[in-house]
This record gives sequence, structure tokens and C-alpha cells, in this order.
Amino acid sequence: MQEDPLDQILDEMIRRRVWILDDIRIRATLLRDVCNKLISKLEEDGPDAYYSINHESLDHARRLHKGCMELSLMRGWIDRIRKRTI
Repeated sequence: MQEDPLDQILDEMIRRRVWILDDIRIRATLLRDVCNKLISKLEEDGPDAYYSINHESLDHARRLHKGCMELSLMRGWIDRIRKRTI
């Protein structure tokens, strides 16, 4: 007997959620570290320091936001698949 295609999709989504959670954890940690480093620089060097317009905090924040948004969407899709109310 073949598995229902929706069950296969559900399994893939559940596996992807685990990967996304790991990525969010990594991004949140990186963002925290970058922000802590920036705060130290602000406190130690003030306005005379060199600050970059290419600061890596934006990339981490965007990827963190993207991961959270994807998890939010997946949660709804998974619930609908489980209830089969597509």
C-alpha cells in the first residue's frame, strides 16, 4: 500500500522544521554576539570609532525573521494537513 502523498509532504515539512529551528537558534546566537560586540564598541570607543554600513547584524536579523516566518506558515499548513481541511 502506498503512503498518502499528503503524509509524505507532512513528513518532509516536519523534518524541515527541525532544520529551521536549528538555523534560527544559530542566527539568534550570532545576532546576540554581534550586538554585544557592537555595544562594547559603543561603550569603549564612542562616536570616534569606525562603524560599517555593511554590518552583519542585518543579515542575521533578516535570516532570523525569515526562519520564524517560515515556521509560522508551516505550523498552519501542518495543522491543515493533519486535519485534511485543505
